[in-house]
Amino acid sequence: MQRFLILAVVVLIAAIAGERLVGGSTPEGANAGSATASQPIEYLTVGQMATRVRRLQAPTILVLYGTECPLSQKLMPGLEQITRRHRAAGLQVHAINDDPDEAGYDIPGFMHAANASFPALRLRRWRSGELANALRSAGSTVIPGGGTYTRPVVVVWDQYGTVVAQAQGMPDAQALEQVVRAILPPAR
Repeated sequence: MQRFLILAVVVLIAAIAGERLVGGSTPEGANAGSATASQPIEYLTVGQMATRVRRLQAPTILVLYGTECPLSQKLMPGLEQITRRHRAAGLQVHAINDDPDEAGYDIPGFMHAANASFPALRLRRWRSGELANALRSAGSTVIPGGGTYTRPVVVVWDQYGTVVAQAQGMPDAQALEQVVRAILPPAR
């Protein structure tokens, strides 16, 4: 287990350093089950977000993204590919928009452009430090107490609720794929 955690950290550090960036290609079979521009947005408080990931007893990815963030735009198509490949093995994906306000941000359109099959989620406004505290309550220290961070924020939990990888500003879906494969149960 320690070797895996070290490997996951090394892979994510390499991704953050920008050694391998993935292009924004369209996933295979992108239209099947994709989000639509009319998909309703589910609003969550930061407390609801933390509770949701703590309750899952499945491998889980949480991504905090911005619709205008180039790194978020680069990550989302790869995140959709990962979701489609590993959903049957129990992988849960929560991509949550954290743009500062709703005006001018087309969340359903962004999800549609990424061919996302996971729901459109949005954080309600939060106070300084509240997001960091909520993530910390779910075992993640990816956002420091001051609350400043670079999107997309990615946190991966295993089926036991242990954070196995976390990073800020991570556009590398290939590195994320390696982490996910390492925590999923072996195929039968």
